[in-house]
Amino acid sequence: MATTACFLRSTALLCMLAAAYAYPALWVAEDEAKAPPVANCLAHPVKPEGAHKAPTADTTGAIEVADAAGAPVTAVCPGGEYTITLTFPQARRVLLTTSQGNLTNAEQPKCPSRSYTPKGGAAAETYTDTLTVPCNVTGTTVNVAVTSAAGKTAAFQNLGTKLAVSPLADCPTSKCPASAAAATRNAT
Repeated sequence: MATTACFLRSTALLCMLAAAYAYPALWVAEDEAKAPPVANCLAHPVKPEGAHKAPTADTTGAIEVADAAGAPVTAVCPGGEYTITLTFPQARRVLLTTSQGNLTNAEQPKCPSRSYTPKGGAAAETYTDTLTVPCNVTGTTVNVAVTSAAGKTAAFQNLGTKLAVSPLADCPTSKCPASAAAATRNAT
């Protein structure tokens, strides 16, 4: 009897937490719990989760990436810092990942390229983070992926973009040493 009462209280507590902290932050917490000791830091919801409907393409949100001067960019430089601004027509909570680099708002050191509205954080019409592209960036693109939710029962909405990686030789303000340019060239 005591075990049943404990189970019911635990289940009720989990349901209350799910209702209070639905959105991407709860999905991240559940995903990390499934994959110890290393979470898939680039994962996003791909099916209905909890009360959220299946993910759909986001046709109303926008991603803008800007350089240090605030100018919009479609390409990034090794060693550069870029502001990523997400805008939505209504308040949402978000999960943001980049295929390479570090995000300033990353919640966990083991996933430096993933940030999200934290549990208890307010939904907002904009979400901003700073991406630092590593000197040893590999390949020709940095993928930016976003999952957002406008409410605890709304569908997850997916949005993304690809940023070209410029050769270090084309990046006069980069802080990366010339040896990183050779490594980047050889990796592509």
